[in-house]
Amino acid sequence: MHASLAIAPSGFLERAAWVSERVEHRCALTEQDQDLVYRMRYVAESRQNPSESRADGRLFDEDYDDSPNHYEIMTFLDDEFVNTLRIHVGAGENAILPSIAAFGDVLTPFLREGRVILDLSRIAANLEYARKFPELPYLTIRAAWLAAEHFDADVIISTCFGEHQAFYRRLFGFDPLCSTRACPQTSRAIACMGLDYRAEKQRVEDRFPLFRSTEAERHSIFGPVGSLTDDWRRRLL
Repeated sequence: MHASLAIAPSGFLERAAWVSERVEHRCALTEQDQDLVYRMRYVAESRQNPSESRADGRLFDEDYDDSPNHYEIMTFLDDEFVNTLRIHVGAGENAILPSIAAFGDVLTPFLREGRVILDLSRIAANLEYARKFPELPYLTIRAAWLAAEHFDADVIISTCFGEHQAFYRRLFGFDPLCSTRACPQTSRAIACMGLDYRAEKQRVEDRFPLFRSTEAERHSIFGPVGSLTDDWRRRLL
């Protein structure tokens, strides 16, 4: 059970620090965990797109959820599964990245340069906890920040609905890489937001000290691969 909100600090960063002490991230490695992820995605997608209906109540992307370069992040608060985020890591023109489907012309130049892209997608949340803890999206993105450090990423990409651009821009300094485009599945506009991780790392961590991490913490989530050496970059290419 979560602690009483009455004792929570009042400032955003103070509250985020308070909540973070009760947050744990891990990758969905078992079938049971993956099923929880797909079901949370489905519920979130159904709220955004009521016409999306699936008999099994799961949202699974064949093209991306079976790819070897992806990680399903599960965020827990007081041992309750409250958020999920999918991360793809790739470089080279053959990289498997969900954002390429809509923004291939924007991302291909990065990939041709051999830059490592961390692509964020399928963010979903437990609505009850999202309402009680508005810091959770910030803490969920922290998991992606740890991945960027772990995999030695050059650029972090997030494809989001147009109205969510302000969140990425205001908190972290993401920039839109092009104008918004129509989403094939819905009538809403989507945006491709990007952040030069190497250039902005120090600034973001100075502003949000909680985004700093230890090697031990990153390894506990993503395994002992560590940063991408030249050999790992060649494998991505």
